Amino acid sequence: MKKEIAIWGTENIGRNMFYKLRENYRIVCWYDDKVPESILYGLKVKKFYKNKSNERIIVADHDWCKICIELQKKGLRIIDDYIPYWIYNKKMISWKDLLSVNMESIEKILLHLKNQRSIAVIYGNCQTEIIQRFLAESEEFITKYIIINIPRVCQESDAEWDAIIRSKLFSFCDLFIYQIVSDNNKYGVLRSTSKIIELLTENCFKISIPNIYFDGYFPQIEKNKYNVLEDVQEDGLFKWGDKFVNELLANGVDKNEIVKIIFDEKFLPRMEIQKCIDDSFENLKQREKNTNIKISDYILDYYKERQLFFSPNHPNNELLLECAQRILDFLGMEKFIKTEPVNFYVSLMGEDVVIYPSVIKTIGLKKFYKSFFPNRYIENLAYSATAYYELYCQITNLELLKIKKQ
Repeated sequence: MKKEIAIWGTENIGRNMFYKLRENYRIVCWYDDKVPESILYGLKVKKFYKNKSNERIIVADHDWCKICIELQKKGLRIIDDYIPYWIYNKKMISWKDLLSVNMESIEKILLHLKNQRSIAVIYGNCQTEIIQRFLAESEEFITKYIIINIPRVCQESDAEWDAIIRSKLFSFCDLFIYQIVSDNNKYGVLRSTSKIIELLTENCFKISIPNIYFDGYFPQIEKNKYNVLEDVQEDGLFKWGDKFVNELLANGVDKNEIVKIIFDEKFLPRMEIQKCIDDSFENLKQREKNTNIKISDYILDYYKERQLFFSPNHPNNELLLECAQRILDFLGMEKFIKTEPVNFYVSLMGEDVVIYPSVIKTIGLKKFYKSFFPNRYIENLAYSATAYYELYCQITNLELLKIKKQ
């Protein structure tokens, strides 16, 4: 028998919920105090005065939080008498929505969700954002789990992380997929893996995945001591410094000549490039030594065929999809994932590093990227390899001049 519900909100959110719910629920009316009483989709639009005992209200309005507070003041109970619309999301629920209600309501919502499906949390750096999106496109995964989307370790303030922890979300978690974040990470011990795992129950199933880092393509990188615009975005305009270019600039070499030098296919010796690659694979194998999911074998098989990294810590979607599929396999699930909804909208391209032609030749790299963002969070503009290095030289040279004048 269909359940009787009313939808609060006659704009886009409410209308969308109408079409989502009409097959499984008996929708009896609309509530909306902001519009005149009328008819919408054959149902009355009414002002709300008093809740009916057999009626549950779906609050589907941009002001949902404010409306929920008013309903609570009138004596209505969340879940029992009214439900925010986002609880019906098929794939993910945002921590921001969850933390918009009071602590008692959070607990009731989490209990309600657990009665429908198990709760999954994916935790770690920016890589886990895309891994999570791929998992959400697995029908088998999303049939069993609802994902609570928490911020990446590098996102949000300490106050917001403290609120997430106090919400007891992690104690409701059934599946915890995580990267290792050390206690001395730059964002604080509160966000470290060891502290988060302490909040899980014994019954929570945990899957560890590697922090995927590979600098084998990029023997030139170093910490950029001449970076700028870190006050605009924490990674600055060029997160990665180029030690060879920096040395050439310090010796007074012109930027046009520098581009010719570093783009020469014979610039770096084969042995130096190969050592960088070997060291990078060894480092990655150490990173995944104690993780449930491994990925170095896939990189080893395909890194010569096509470029798998935009920068050392930013793998492309192909690699993150493979990681998501290996998680599904670990869970005993089919590895099929609808990739288009993820690949069309997101990737970690955005703080990119150019692969030197000498590296391309040594590796025999067949497919590689030809446009690059210094930092698309500061300037959403891609450059050719030449233009990228011309800008890098210009910025770095100005910083070197400043230092000399001091």
